[in-house]
Amino acid sequence: MPIYENLFRRIAAKTAAYQVKPEDHGTIFTTRGASSGTITFTLPAAADVQAGWHAKFFAVGAAAMKVASADGDNIVALNDAAADSVLVATGSAIIGNGFEFTFDGTGFLAEALMPVTANQTLAS
Repeated sequence: MPIYENLFRRIAAKTAAYQVKPEDHGTIFTTRGASSGTITFTLPAAADVQAGWHAKFFAVGAAAMKVASADGDNIVALNDAAADSVLVATGSAIIGNGFEFTFDGTGFLAEALMPVTANQTLAS
């Protein structure tokens, strides 16, 4: 095993719904290869992760991308401190859009990777 192996980021492409696991900490998930529908990533339950847990979600395919809470109402996103999910679904604003989620000990902080004008949708 090369000495630098642990320095690389983990990347995982998903083309169907995926239950994110606590051990996925630090992973960058993409929708590369997904061509239609909505790819839903469900975050781990808050009780299963600790403060500082994080993962990034990046839309690459033409499919819409949704990141949802397993617990409900514990995602903090633009103007909503108790969102259930975030969604990128507007055709001209899907590819290249995404979020980084960090667990702060209570909920998941959603940081948009694109400007707010990129049509990201929150569900409460």
